[in-house]
Amino acid sequence: MSEQCLALVDSVKLANKKISMDDLLDLCDEYDLSPNEVDWVTNSLSAYLSDFDENSFEDVSDDDSLDDRIDLTDISSVKILDIDSGITELPEHFFENDSDLVEIRIPDKIKSIGEFCFSKCQNLETVVIPKSVCSIQDGAFTMCPKLKRMVFLGNLPESLPASPTVLVVYGNSKKSSYISLPNNALVILINEEIKKWAHEFDNFSVVRGFAYATYSSAAFSDKVIQGNREYIAKHHEELFYYSIVRNDRIILRYLIDNNQLPEKIRSCTLDRLLYDDYRKEIEEKVQIVSNYMELHPSDVESDWGYKIDPKRNTILLQFRGHSIDCVEVPSAIKDCPVTRIGANTFSPINPSRGVIPEEVTMRREIRKIVLPTSIKKIDENAFSDCKYVTIYIPHTVESIHPNAFGSRVTMSRIRLVVEKGSCAEHFAVDNKVYYYYDYPEYDQSVNFIIYRALEKKRRKKKTSDDDNGPFQNGLDVIITKEDSTPFSKSALQVSAEGYGVIGSVGLPQTINQLPARLLGEKFFCVDADYLSGIIDDKMNAKILEAYPEYAVCTLLKK
Repeated sequence: MSEQCLALVDSVKLANKKISMDDLLDLCDEYDLSPNEVDWVTNSLSAYLSDFDENSFEDVSDDDSLDDRIDLTDISSVKILDIDSGITELPEHFFENDSDLVEIRIPDKIKSIGEFCFSKCQNLETVVIPKSVCSIQDGAFTMCPKLKRMVFLGNLPESLPASPTVLVVYGNSKKSSYISLPNNALVILINEEIKKWAHEFDNFSVVRGFAYATYSSAAFSDKVIQGNREYIAKHHEELFYYSIVRNDRIILRYLIDNNQLPEKIRSCTLDRLLYDDYRKEIEEKVQIVSNYMELHPSDVESDWGYKIDPKRNTILLQFRGHSIDCVEVPSAIKDCPVTRIGANTFSPINPSRGVIPEEVTMRREIRKIVLPTSIKKIDENAFSDCKYVTIYIPHTVESIHPNAFGSRVTMSRIRLVVEKGSCAEHFAVDNKVYYYYDYPEYDQSVNFIIYRALEKKRRKKKTSDDDNGPFQNGLDVIITKEDSTPFSKSALQVSAEGYGVIGSVGLPQTINQLPARLLGEKFFCVDADYLSGIIDDKMNAKILEAYPEYAVCTLLKK
């Protein structure tokens, strides 16, 4: 084919956006192509035509979380770095502290990026890495606070040089041995199916990427689209509960629009939703039931790995269910009472069972566990590595292994609901575990720490033990994103009527803020990045517990 044909095809593929047939034909006219060349171009770009797939995904209904959706795979506006033609390796510290860099594309000739090459680039937001880059040294993109998007036109490197909120990959990810991404990360694999991703066992971040990218008209091959649809259909129930506990509106929106919801849902599950419009849509599509047994009226044992001892007592070995918002342990299986929680039953990694990424992800996200009065004993590591989970332990439990909840570090990230004088209460007191006699009012809330604005600290000193200035229990506040660009690492300001800006959202990073850190663990507080990913540009909240310099807030439903 002619150079004009190749140039046109390359320009469309580089933009990586769906294009209508009319627009494509107009481009063919601009390139002065012959009829035969037009046919070749349209065939070559069939996957990029917006009307190519008659069974394309439904349009997204009105939704604040997706109003600003953009094609995150589009790099057509990203400028190539101006580098001397003779340079093939970017040296150490080459662009360090360059505040003029915002969106950059590394030239195709570059083969390696040296240590700290782009470190401390305070305004750097997007980086496009060409196929030619074979090596990225440690610290190449360290201390780039606004870096939100990395696009790899080739394969992922052995280790990811940064932790972007958005990761786009055109090649494969198999060779990468270590990847650490934020909790709200969005991974878009252009030429690989979701099931090929196995980093940190979190395939669902790729589901988020696929769902968002399809809504924004990014171009995937037919094979990837079909494979991803099949994956989501197979795991739709797991994805539903995952999106509920994480307030992930991208995945939830996809499931609602494509009618891939569970047949039955407990009403208490929907109580976790921050947005009432989602609840109304779901209630119109599924059967709402009141308790756990109604979800599995005839096969409750399908959620569990277990064994029955010679005395006809059931020992639980592994939770395999989906309803991670609230796991209600059955009192009996096959008419045999459940008397014991075995080792690693709720642990994300169970040594006795092969690693299944989706199951690991689900067990990591369990939010509440309710044990029945039939339980007598809890074994070693039964809840090992469970984090930010509330566990009800009845008075009938007579024995709790000292390491039932793992190390002392992870013990600080669970809370127990116990009965006075019970074995569970004594265990909590002896091991300094947070415990309650009833579920706290904030048990199903999204909580976070706010810090007092610096100007407030300087202007007014504390005059009495109960004078916390603008930080007062019960005060209504507004959380506002400073940058409303989707998936940006945005600072979150906190304001209140009559006070103006009173602080910002964050998690303590230094030892002198240890009391705030402990308070954050007590209330299961999320960090600013997570919060930014689940709220609109503005959202209402309320202060739960206030101190002079910091406070715990909870989001209010919208």
